[in-house]
Amino acid sequence: MDYLALVLRWIHLLSAITLVGGSLFAFLVLRPWLASLPEEQRQQVHQQLRTRWATVVFVGIALLLVTGLVNIMRINAQLPPELKKTYHPLLGIKVLVALGVFFLASALAGKSAAFQGLRAHWARTLGVVVLLGVLVVLISGYLRTLRDGAAEAAPQPAAVNRPAATRAADC
Repeated sequence: MDYLALVLRWIHLLSAITLVGGSLFAFLVLRPWLASLPEEQRQQVHQQLRTRWATVVFVGIALLLVTGLVNIMRINAQLPPELKKTYHPLLGIKVLVALGVFFLASALAGKSAAFQGLRAHWARTLGVVVLLGVLVVLISGYLRTLRDGAAEAAPQPAAVNRPAATRAADC
């Protein structure tokens, strides 16, 4: 068993679950709740949450970038050539969409004055983050299905296809 691949996959998946799930929670639960608060209290709570969420966002993005890059290098070496012409363009789209998510999530969580406009419309920007994050998850699932299908279609070693009686004679 390739334990490094397993640990990298766990880190990648848990980071994605945390960021996309946290964004979904913020959009579906937190946003409506904040809207029910008086303006001053809403601003105070929003600022406290943003500060805490920023650490999660930046650590999550770093983990996704590192594990994603390593996973791409490892997976690419194992892809059959006929799958690469479909897999690579979809992977490129996934990476570009993910970079868009990273940018918007960083802008929402950060303090830069340059992105104050995005933070001023945080609910709309958060909605875009959620939609793009879900798109990344969907593309990822499709890519995994392509890889699994290619692995199932790959010819098996001769020893696996031989009857058990002849394999036993090899021992």
